[in-house]
Amino acid sequence: MKTNTFRNQLFIPGLFIFCFFSCQTTKVIPTSSPRSASSVASSSSASSVNKILLTQLINDVRQTGCKCGTTYMPPVPIIMWNNQLETAAQNHATDMNQKKYFNHTGSDGSNPGDRIKRVGYTWSTFGENIDLSYAGEKAVIKDWLQSEGHCKNIMKAAFKEMGIAKSGDYWVQVLATKR
Repeated sequence: MKTNTFRNQLFIPGLFIFCFFSCQTTKVIPTSSPRSASSVASSSSASSVNKILLTQLINDVRQTGCKCGTTYMPPVPIIMWNNQLETAAQNHATDMNQKKYFNHTGSDGSNPGDRIKRVGYTWSTFGENIDLSYAGEKAVIKDWLQSEGHCKNIMKAAFKEMGIAKSGDYWVQVLATKR
């Protein structure tokens, strides 16, 4: 019983320290629009990502709140994984990896909203985070939390669902809410 109490006493401060130091600024490029779609990087040959870990990492921060750049973002409701958004993220990550570019605009001129619609998801709001990293899930989430814009996308209460994918070293996160 004492062990559980001791662990609980360490968990909350540890989570606070993680969130505080994770939400800084970095070089990753976010986009967010109240009327547009978002995507998440995915693997070029449909390489799998750990959906459970990614959802847990995102929801831990959303439930705790954190500092995004100089702005404190209060706790917001959890976000759910959506396979359609994962597909939109995968498609964009694969496109970037195959054509070797790094941008929110697809090689065909599409924006995240266009790519989300293509997979059959009717959105009312969307956002997209992209990252170019050889590291795994924890490092990519840390990168996004260190970028003010990406962090604010993650903490935006209007987003109810997300999908994340990677292709090679290209990661894409698509966040959205259905119409």
